[in-house]
Amino acid sequence: MNLFANLNASLLKTTSNLTNRILLGVNFKTDGNLGDGKVYDLENPPYRVLSSENSSPRPRKYSSIPFINQLSLYAEENLSWRLNRRELIVQAGVRYDNINGKNAFSPRTNLSFELLPERLWLRGGAGITAKAPTTLYLYPENAYFDFVHFNTLNMSNVPAAEQLFLSSTRVFNTENGNLKIATNNKQEVGIDVRVNRMRFSVTTYSEEMKNGYRLATTLDTYHLLNYTIYEEATPNPGTIPTLKEKERHNIFVSYATPTNDVRSHNRGVEYDFDFGRINAIRTSFVLNGAYMRSTDWNEGYTFSNQKNLNQLERNVGVYEPGTTKYERERLVTTLRATHNIPSIGFVVTGTAQVSWIDKSWTNYGNDTTFVSYISRVDGKVKPFNASMKNDDEFKYLFERKSPTRFIAESYPPVLLINFHLTKEIGEKVRASFYANNMFNSRPLYESKRSPGSFSRLNFPITFGFELVLKL
Repeated sequence: MNLFANLNASLLKTTSNLTNRILLGVNFKTDGNLGDGKVYDLENPPYRVLSSENSSPRPRKYSSIPFINQLSLYAEENLSWRLNRRELIVQAGVRYDNINGKNAFSPRTNLSFELLPERLWLRGGAGITAKAPTTLYLYPENAYFDFVHFNTLNMSNVPAAEQLFLSSTRVFNTENGNLKIATNNKQEVGIDVRVNRMRFSVTTYSEEMKNGYRLATTLDTYHLLNYTIYEEATPNPGTIPTLKEKERHNIFVSYATPTNDVRSHNRGVEYDFDFGRINAIRTSFVLNGAYMRSTDWNEGYTFSNQKNLNQLERNVGVYEPGTTKYERERLVTTLRATHNIPSIGFVVTGTAQVSWIDKSWTNYGNDTTFVSYISRVDGKVKPFNASMKNDDEFKYLFERKSPTRFIAESYPPVLLINFHLTKEIGEKVRASFYANNMFNSRPLYESKRSPGSFSRLNFPITFGFELVLKL
């Protein structure tokens, strides 16, 4: 069910050289689900492997999940001011969001100034954008852990009346009451130039997120529990046996909880050069492209959950947070030419795109030694130092790291050519044919990180026909 209501107001004032427009508004929307959700026979649940370390599924009615209610207030000022044949445009606003009790303010400002009348413009902007959490992050499912203590069900050598299945369940609330609304900070500066019919635009930008959403295990979602295994002490013919304790262990269970651990930083330069139409050949040319650099990482702790051979008890290694960063760099150029043939009503468009740089790599920090560990004895976080690395209590925790993980994957330049032909048939019919990657250029690339592993660059050729009727 989705309900929404909007109330907006626009105030306008104009003088000889000044135009002032103010926008005010309030929005409300609510989203929810009244369905039954996951439904299955409790006597025959979905197959799963019984494990004391992995949570188990349970039915959950979607109608039991609270609706997501979002109330938004916003105000925006739009000012256009003519100053001696030059124009100054200012746009400034702020938005307030309340999402099920969580608040976010999103201010933003954009400026544009005409340095040379009808020739040169300078512009810039900065602002914050809020991203509302979904139901998955606001109301995650509980984590259920089933423990089997004794089991003789379906054993052929045990009479049905004497068969026994003994289990217990621990339930944990996985919600994070401290979850914040994720925000994205962006700044950009650009310049626009017009020369006759030609237009040139260059924009540089930086975009950063410091509190994105992620489901992750944390120090607080590891729990040390006492697990007891029983065995038969005394058989009782015709009924279930009397049990006695066989083993007792301290074991860890863990589950994922919503966090604000995701970090990202995107920056780059975009350009768009419109050379206009050359009437002599009835053709227009547009060149655009971008250089992009992105960095993504998680600020939360990562853990080593390696098992100690066949032992149930084990420690949990804790790595330094935010040490692994994923980097990508791209440089792409696209040239589009559009040619008109009026005598037969054809419009031919050809696009050549070159990916000059496409490179990805990972920067690893301290991913080989723990900064702390969670003790199997009392479940507390304790410091770890290098002298403990070869101790039998910890050496099984260290994972083998691939020596090639530092190698960057750098793809060679790749050309992609697309073709589009449009025919106007009268005023109400338009027929088009297109072919993307028309020469099916798909060079073979061998991975530098995994020699002997190959992949095809570019996507396969696709082509089709489109017919548009205007009634």
